[in-house]
Amino acid sequence: MTDQAVIQRALKRFSSCELAEDIPDTLPLVDELCNCRVTDDIFADMDVVFIQHHLGPFIPRLRATLNRGLEPSRCWFVDIPYSTNESVRKALLGLGFSDKHISDPFNDPIAQYSRNQLDRVARVLRILANQDNKKRLLVVDDGAYFIRTLIYLLATDAGLVRSFRERGTYLVEQTTRGHRYLETEMGKDLLRTLNIPAVSVARSHTKYSLESRFIGVAVSRGFIRALRQSGRLTKGLGRVLVIGFGPVGKSTTEQLSRLEHEGLIEVYDKEWKILQGEIQRDGKAIALQSFPDKGYYDSIFGCTGYTSFPVEKVGILSNDAVLVSGSSAAIEFNREQFVDLACESESDDFFVIEPEKTRSRGIHATIKMQKGNKKFSFLNAGFPANFDGSLECLPALIIQITHGLLLAASQEALHSSPGFHRLNRYDDDWLHQRGMYWIKQYALAA
Repeated sequence: MTDQAVIQRALKRFSSCELAEDIPDTLPLVDELCNCRVTDDIFADMDVVFIQHHLGPFIPRLRATLNRGLEPSRCWFVDIPYSTNESVRKALLGLGFSDKHISDPFNDPIAQYSRNQLDRVARVLRILANQDNKKRLLVVDDGAYFIRTLIYLLATDAGLVRSFRERGTYLVEQTTRGHRYLETEMGKDLLRTLNIPAVSVARSHTKYSLESRFIGVAVSRGFIRALRQSGRLTKGLGRVLVIGFGPVGKSTTEQLSRLEHEGLIEVYDKEWKILQGEIQRDGKAIALQSFPDKGYYDSIFGCTGYTSFPVEKVGILSNDAVLVSGSSAAIEFNREQFVDLACESESDDFFVIEPEKTRSRGIHATIKMQKGNKKFSFLNAGFPANFDGSLECLPALIIQITHGLLLAASQEALHSSPGFHRLNRYDDDWLHQRGMYWIKQYALAA
């Protein structure tokens, strides 16, 4: 069976199977990586900040690193609020990590997300900067929040920022969004100034070719689950627009094409020639050469990793349309711009519908808005549809590949020169090979 056949079989299983509701005891690929490629006690005598999703498989990854010298008393945790599962926080306490080192929950779906997340990271950085017994610092990040926060703090506390050069700081980045930020001149300049080695796994062959295919299925699963719970699924999907045809957009389109719906799935990507050459002309999906300026779309999926749908495009929505994010954080639809404009508008034609009731439903609430005579909604508060508060959004045997990448990148960062690096090819190839083995085990499981 070829790799592509294995992946297709695994995707088919994932699209129809429920995920486990228990934290896994172990991640076999991570254990294998530790046993044959990670140095003993590599994390000893250092501080570690995890800016990470608090989902089930995070716990067995921590167990594996505890066996490689990680000290619970020297670890701090800032969760990604829209993905956090409370049982993971309890499991952290059970492993001996301090409640005082775990950021307080953030659960407001309407508040400024990015600003609040920067403040949550800043609180930890201030504690670290004022330590008496400073150690080397490793930061495992999701979205370049460490560097964003240091830049945010530069104007008011340059001394605090400089302290991270003096102690010796090392950085690992997980996401494409964070990777892009670290490649900006501002990001690279600060890495150089603070003498920080940074290793990104976001553009690794393993993450791009393996994980992203499954994220597309997870996004469509999250969308369908939410529609089913609301009773809207019985009405059909209506006219669908998918923005972005990278691995996530492609997988999302494939999954949506298998569902019953009245209209075509229309797909737009700025790389028109690539889109035209790849999209399946099977009567269910068509490629658009330019971004549509006419409506009306009942659901729009953003899968670009950039801001793909600004306020000015509201005119192409049907009444009661749903906006669904398939990329990290809250940037795909710039939902903060929508919410901020609605809250600050002095006119009565743009507002959040029942804001207090929305807040009471927490970080995964559907945000309903109205602009003029048109009503529309941000599914899952505009955050990625695959993160809905569940213990996990991908099977543990699949997402363990990403945990392996982060572990390999952590070891590389600790031995790298200052500046921005991609994960080395040697580890990338090994993880791709072993990742495919475990995808096959998942695909062939009864």
